[in-house]
Amino acid sequence: MSGIMLFRKNNEIKKIILILALSIISAGALVFYFGGLSNRQFEKTMDAVTQEHMLDIVRAEVVHIEHELNNIQLEIELLASNPTIRERIRTNVKMSEIPEEAYNPISIVIRHWDDLVDSLYRIDSKGIVQERTPFKEGKEGNDYSNKPGVKNVIENHVPYISELFVTNSGFKAISVCVPVFDDAVFTGVLRAVIYMDSINDGISRIKIGEKGYAWIMDDNGILLYHPKNEQIGKDIMSVRKKQFPDMDWSELENIVNKMKAGEEGTGIYHSAWWMEENPEIVKKLAAFAPLKIGHKLWSMGLSVGYDEIEEPVKKHARNTFVLFGVTMLFLILAAFVIYKIQKKKTELEITARSAEELKSANLALQAEMREHKLTGDALADERNMLRTLIDNLPDHIFIKDAKSKFVTCNIEVAKFLGVDKPDELISKTDFDFIPREIAEKFYNDEQEIMRTGVPMINEEEISVHSSGQTRWFFTTKVPLRESNGNITGIVGISRDITEKKHLEEQLQIRQRMDSIGTLGAGIAHDFNNLLAGIMGYLDILLNITSKGLTETQKEYINNALKSCHRAADLVKQFQSLSKGTLSSKTSVDLYEASIEVFSLLEKTTDKLILKEVDLDPGEFYVTADPSELNQVLLNLGTNAVKAIGEKGIKPGDHIRIRAREYTITGNDKTGLSEGKYVHVFFEDSGIGMTDDVKRQAFDPLFTTSGKSSQKGQGLGLAMVFNIITRRHDGYIDIESAEGKSTTIHIYLPKAQSRQQIKDREVKRVAGGNETILIIEDEETVLNLAKEVLGNYGYNILTAFDGRQGLDIYAKHKDSIDLVLLDLMLPEISGQMVFKEMLQINPAVKVIISSGQSEEDTSQGIFSKAKACISKPYKVSELAQTVRTVLDL
Repeated sequence: MSGIMLFRKNNEIKKIILILALSIISAGALVFYFGGLSNRQFEKTMDAVTQEHMLDIVRAEVVHIEHELNNIQLEIELLASNPTIRERIRTNVKMSEIPEEAYNPISIVIRHWDDLVDSLYRIDSKGIVQERTPFKEGKEGNDYSNKPGVKNVIENHVPYISELFVTNSGFKAISVCVPVFDDAVFTGVLRAVIYMDSINDGISRIKIGEKGYAWIMDDNGILLYHPKNEQIGKDIMSVRKKQFPDMDWSELENIVNKMKAGEEGTGIYHSAWWMEENPEIVKKLAAFAPLKIGHKLWSMGLSVGYDEIEEPVKKHARNTFVLFGVTMLFLILAAFVIYKIQKKKTELEITARSAEELKSANLALQAEMREHKLTGDALADERNMLRTLIDNLPDHIFIKDAKSKFVTCNIEVAKFLGVDKPDELISKTDFDFIPREIAEKFYNDEQEIMRTGVPMINEEEISVHSSGQTRWFFTTKVPLRESNGNITGIVGISRDITEKKHLEEQLQIRQRMDSIGTLGAGIAHDFNNLLAGIMGYLDILLNITSKGLTETQKEYINNALKSCHRAADLVKQFQSLSKGTLSSKTSVDLYEASIEVFSLLEKTTDKLILKEVDLDPGEFYVTADPSELNQVLLNLGTNAVKAIGEKGIKPGDHIRIRAREYTITGNDKTGLSEGKYVHVFFEDSGIGMTDDVKRQAFDPLFTTSGKSSQKGQGLGLAMVFNIITRRHDGYIDIESAEGKSTTIHIYLPKAQSRQQIKDREVKRVAGGNETILIIEDEETVLNLAKEVLGNYGYNILTAFDGRQGLDIYAKHKDSIDLVLLDLMLPEISGQMVFKEMLQINPAVKVIISSGQSEEDTSQGIFSKAKACISKPYKVSELAQTVRTVLDL
């Protein structure tokens, strides 16, 4: 009996060894096959990712070059319509005949583009040079009719960008030529010479890999830029075929033909590294995109050696085969363990003496299973209680293993990452749901916690909701330990603090606005003093001493006054950055305000952009200052047009304004008090904003534009923010994403009824013979007020500072009927002067004259003044205010 059982035992062991051997061989073959397949797929992926990255670089640089050169052509076209330029071409004025102090628009343009434009010529209709800026001896009177670009404009009367040419100085250049017309008659040409070196300086800084470089060619295949200077100006294919005549150049020719046709794409070709002394043929990756400059079609390419990505591919192959070896070793060890277990099992079965022993073992096993079931039920109950608890908490709670893979989490985490159940996150990582750069930070933090055992407590983190919205969190992560102390993962809890963060940013913006506002108030005061003198004397010329003036002279004075009024309005806008300017609020029909601004935008911006007012007349009224609301809508509209222009205007692009009623009955995301509001949506189809730009958009010192004479300095949205939040008790927020449209949300108090504002009738101002003391430190303003009021018959006393003014008033207080007092005085401030005058004579009549805001002059002791007149003021306004106060 024992011999038979021993025979069976040996047969069973042999069968086990055979099955395990076949399993190991099969598994090894599968691992080897799929490893090779994975390596080939990795190589394809590296090719595609590298080329896409190169294409992104080319696209970005193309947009930059197009913007610069097209802006130059546009500014020269504007220069061609300048009346001074047309007059000087028509009358053949040479540059040497123009006085240095005379207005020369060509000099202004050349200074603005001095980093790109080498020189700018004014040429008559026959091609004779009248002016060259910067001035160069011997250029005036030269015949340029056959110069690159000039001949085309003289013959066709349309703008023209020349081919590449070499200047007399040996520089490679292109010229931008624009016709000049006088009453539709062609009279000459403006020609700007642009050295290619100024364009190439930016391109030469483009680097990808160790040897990668950029190059530009025109639609004839002529190289306009190449790091090897000797190749510039030559046919790209001819140079290569000449040096390597036996080489098959079909791959590069295919790419060049696509570039000539204005196509965009990527490719692989073989060529040489031309910057090396002995260039050898190598495999390269290429990306290219069209470059449109006026009527010219160029193309920009970017090349990098294929060997730049070979090392990652080889490394991936090595890792694959290492994995193969480890897997085989694991299978062999597993087979050995299985063999030992099975052998032991066989021996135990043979050793069993009777059915009674098997029965006893079976009963013991059943008892153990019942015990495990009871323990399992208790654990299940406890697990259910824990799950119910964490799923009902608003915070994000999660557990990850040593590889930062989710082990479990609550429902809030699942909803944030865009899945229905927490189980769907098991064995997945942050890389499967959120942007890679954020996921990498989370991963590195968690690995550091598990490596050091040091927890991360209440750290601010940014993450991205499945909807694409960026959110802020306070996050705590601690190591997860086994009973023996080994760290096996992390436990984390995150609390959403986005709203708190938003309120903090709003507070910071308000604080910066206060700083800018303080500066603005001081500048506005000085500027208003200057404007007061200019406007006052112009007003005297026009209304008091106008006899003998021609109608043309009166028109000139009126135009100057209009310019002064626009300057005064500009100062008021700047004052709106401070706490000073007092809003004149009324009930405003949102429809009427929108129509006024959108009509202006329609006339002054690209007609291809639709301007839509999705409102009905009288549908929504808001409590606002009409001029400030107009400023808000105009600033937002201008920004929207720029945003659409940055991505390229196309049919369907639009700016739209719409609104709806909004009622606040408790705590609200806006932080506004309870009441009825109008929620305004200002939408555009522009380029959108990144999260970083959105956070800084209302900062008065932030701008996405370059700092130059023709670009903004970052105050546009800051003024909008100040007007809405501080001057109209409203709220403003931005909804946008990079590459997508933008919506500005504005909340303004709803108006209950329409207030009608009537213009005051201007009445004839009477004079008098009373005595007036004028205290003013600005000599121009003092002399103006003295002359104006003297012309109305008043007796005038003057003082240049507060101390002198007090001395005069104390001596002549019984004869002085009124004091015209400036606020900003040397020695003693206007406030202190007024206070001491009240002590001398509590009934003193004082008119506050200030370049500061009305709100500053209506508080504290200034509330006891009889009137306030803001600089700059009209002559009639000064006379009327003085007469009104004297008649009190």
